[in-house]
Amino acid sequence: MYWLQSYYGGIDKVVYGLRDQNGFIRRFFTYFVPEIPYLCKREWSDADITSFVDDVFGWMIRNTKEGFLTKVKYGGEDLIELTQVEYPKDVFPRWFRMEVTPLEMKEW
Repeated sequence: MYWLQSYYGGIDKVVYGLRDQNGFIRRFFTYFVPEIPYLCKREWSDADITSFVDDVFGWMIRNTKEGFLTKVKYGGEDLIELTQVEYPKDVFPRWFRMEVTPLEMKEW
């Protein structure tokens, strides 16, 4: 489940915790992200997953208008709903839009 976002995010390893019935973590497992596809090769293919995601992102880019916010909703089977609204200029707070230097980030 977390392989794809870790793969695209450049994360080297993930740590999984197994909980008991009371919600307490009893065991930890550390996996190196590049090795996960080999461990799961009977269940899924990393090539199929990344190809699918590339197709979805490509479709989104081709169907998104400049200056619009886009919401994609998957309804199962072949139903994908794409909703676009004009991008409000103040959708993000000022602090989010500011350019911050690494030195300034340390001060935060």
